[in-house]
Amino acid sequence: MIYLLTSVVLFSINNVLWSIYAQRINTFELIRNRAVFTTLLVAIIYLLAVSLYSLPTHSAVLVEVFYVSIVGFVGLYFLVLGFKYGTILQFSVYSLLTAFGIGIVTQYKNIMDLQHNVLSLAFIALGYLTFSYYQFYNTGDVKNQIKAHVYFILAHVFFSGLVFLQWTYLTKVSSIELAFVQEIVVLLISSILVLKANGKKIVAIEFKLHWSQYLLLAVPISAAVLLNLQGLKATNPFYAALIGLLTPLLTVVIGVFITKETIKPLAILGFIIMFIGFCLFFI
Repeated sequence: MIYLLTSVVLFSINNVLWSIYAQRINTFELIRNRAVFTTLLVAIIYLLAVSLYSLPTHSAVLVEVFYVSIVGFVGLYFLVLGFKYGTILQFSVYSLLTAFGIGIVTQYKNIMDLQHNVLSLAFIALGYLTFSYYQFYNTGDVKNQIKAHVYFILAHVFFSGLVFLQWTYLTKVSSIELAFVQEIVVLLISSILVLKANGKKIVAIEFKLHWSQYLLLAVPISAAVLLNLQGLKATNPFYAALIGLLTPLLTVVIGVFITKETIKPLAILGFIIMFIGFCLFFI
């Protein structure tokens, strides 16, 4: 649980940083440049674990993990696009819904007693409708709002699938191996897409932001991924989803202080009502 709780804080910081950086640079370049540092950081940890602690390697399984990690890259791509058009609060609402969905899927027989969950479901529905109206329909920029909702939904669909795939493969490989392969996949795919977008004219990696800014983005997510995988390995997707309910809440709190994002009070009210509903459901 300690691993999962710590990863919540780091994921929340990472989400806020994504929301800031996504506005400044091309999506594929941002993902690639961040991946340069995350791959380097995780590689160092991986090599230390192999050399100092004789961590066994599973080369045959890692080939499968390589293809599975493509799911994570697609989710990341949609996430960054979502932050280009949307807000931290929008992202957080879909994070709540995703955690709720994972919880239902993993504990269907234990918690899907609708008769005893009418109140919590009513809170969730009311909260989401309130949020959607004041962040979606009650705005002049409907086109961008539609894009944001669609991208965030797609991102969380892929991330949800990734959670179950990760949980499966954590019985075969270590969390460090899994994280290392994932970062390599993100770096390779994003680099190929950047080259393709620029007519294969880019030879060296260019940093449109200072390298320290990418490092700032890479450190919390590298630690968050490793800790979350370790926590997932020790528990299961249900507990990861339960603890994950804190991530969107903390993301909103950090975002308000750092980005000074303007949030409509009634949209916040909708978010709070949803959060109460989720808490009631899982109690």
